[in-house]
Amino acid sequence: MNGYLACWKKFAVFTGRSSRNEFWSWFLINLAIGIGLQILFSAIGGGQLTAGEDGQMVMTPITPAGMGVGIVWVFYSLLVILPWIGVSIRRLHDQDKSGWWFLLTFACGIGALVLLVIQVLPGTEGENRYGAPPAS
Repeated sequence: MNGYLACWKKFAVFTGRSSRNEFWSWFLINLAIGIGLQILFSAIGGGQLTAGEDGQMVMTPITPAGMGVGIVWVFYSLLVILPWIGVSIRRLHDQDKSGWWFLLTFACGIGALVLLVIQVLPGTEGENRYGAPPAS
């Protein structure tokens, strides 16, 4: 939880290094919140794809309550985008890679997977060109 809170404290910091703990606590907590909001959205009347009587897929309409949760999800997504970019770049710095590697996220699916694998790898020992190692 400390790693998650550290990301909020450094939400617009793109210099320095982040530990694996900081990155993964940020990633997993936000993943859980996103899944929770999606489940809530579906449970209270969000649109969902169902099979109609003739076998065709039909989108059920969104209720006003479901629309409210959808708006909360959009605002939350916009709120966490800058800290997500920051912690991702700092994690790349911990491995002595440029923050420009973050652009792999936008490279047709496989790039995000490659970047995720890079984030799992341990950082460089001792100081590198981006500073001292992060405190775990």
